[in-house]
Amino acid sequence: MSQPTLKTTLSALESQLGLLSLALKDGAVDDMALQAQQFQSLVVEANALLAPWKPLGAHMQEVDAARLRALGAGLARVREHMLRRQALVEQALHMVVPALHTPVYAAAAGPYGRGTQSSGRFQAFSA
Repeated sequence: MSQPTLKTTLSALESQLGLLSLALKDGAVDDMALQAQQFQSLVVEANALLAPWKPLGAHMQEVDAARLRALGAGLARVREHMLRRQALVEQALHMVVPALHTPVYAAAAGPYGRGTQSSGRFQAFSA
């Protein structure tokens, strides 16, 4: 088996990112999880391949650096799309099962307004 080169690894990453974004667009949850796992394994492989070149210097060709930047931008777009989908799913879940909703910040006010707040002082000490 031949050693993976940077060009073949970048091509595999690009195609896998395309499959991941397609699965995300289609809403296929099982396929999305599978594509994300495969993309993550390819990223680990690419990271090991790029380990000697960590400071991307002059020895890396401009074409490869541009492909890496494009992959980073594509991954950011996929991440944003996943976050949007997560927000929609959570909103739908709170509509269907409102008991699962927990407030993020302060508790909701009761019928007589919000309760008293402690000043932080200890009222009494006991031993």
